[in-house]
Amino acid sequence: MADSPLPTSPSPNKFDSFDLDVGTGEEGSSTSAVSGSPSPTFTHPQGREGDRAALIKEVSALYKERYRLARMHRKAELRVVTSLKRRRQAARARAALLQADQNASAQELQYRLLLEEAREKAERTTAQANEALTSFLHQQKALVKYSFSALPPEKGRGETVEQLLKRQQQVEEQLKQARSAYYSLALKKQQREDELKRRQETADDQVSVTEMLRLVVETEAYIEEAGVQECSILTSRGSLHATEASIAKHLQRNKELTDMMEEAEAKVEQLRLQISQKKDELKTLAKKQAQSNRLSAHLQPASRLLLDPVLARDLKEKLALKEDLEDELGRLKQLSARSNVRRKSAT
Repeated sequence: MADSPLPTSPSPNKFDSFDLDVGTGEEGSSTSAVSGSPSPTFTHPQGREGDRAALIKEVSALYKERYRLARMHRKAELRVVTSLKRRRQAARARAALLQADQNASAQELQYRLLLEEAREKAERTTAQANEALTSFLHQQKALVKYSFSALPPEKGRGETVEQLLKRQQQVEEQLKQARSAYYSLALKKQQREDELKRRQETADDQVSVTEMLRLVVETEAYIEEAGVQECSILTSRGSLHATEASIAKHLQRNKELTDMMEEAEAKVEQLRLQISQKKDELKTLAKKQAQSNRLSAHLQPASRLLLDPVLARDLKEKLALKEDLEDELGRLKQLSARSNVRRKSAT
């Protein structure tokens, strides 16, 4: 529809010359309706070129408006495609953000599992150390109690006391080592927890800083593009409403032209009937005139002179009436031809 060429100027209609005979409808010089009666010659006015040029200009303006609306529609389609691309990019960004969030959640869950495992291992190690220390203390207490309840003989008492003191020192050293091992394990556990928390916070910060910033930027761009698209759609909608109003106006005008053409055709038919009646009357008058001429030939010259002015005046009136009717018929033919040309140009 947009590729159709502009309509050229309508070719002159064969009825523009208005040289058709009313009775037969054939081209050429119309013969006189009554043989022997004078027929006046006159030139029918041709169709005005101004109306035709104005109609061509109006149709060209309509086609230009259609091309402009087609270009606007194409631009709107391109904007919609760009908006859809940006929507898909935003959807991919949201999917990437969701995937990163899921990865971070999985990593956080893994860190928590590792932390719980480390805590359980540290608790088991601490419980085992406490149990070993408690059992060792019970053994040492029982040994000391047994050693002091059953004193050795005086002969080897000093050596026994020295051995017991050494044994006590060893127990105290082992206790110190166990306490230092316990505190080192607790310190390592605390450091591990701090490191896991720091890694988790770093991962959360990275996700929130990089992905959220990109998502915010893409969301703002999408909102701006949506606003532009909405403005373009409103503009296109207004142009379409204006075009619909123009089309309705032209359809109404075409309907009016069709009504005018039908009315003109009805008037032409009526005038044809009147002309046929006038032709019959003229034939009757011609017969009467011939009869009166034959009668006047037998009259005296004085009576013939009296009759001639009356006949001349009657004949003059009939000829004037015939000229008026032919002028009216030519005007109606011209109006009908213009209406046909305008209707063809409008369609």
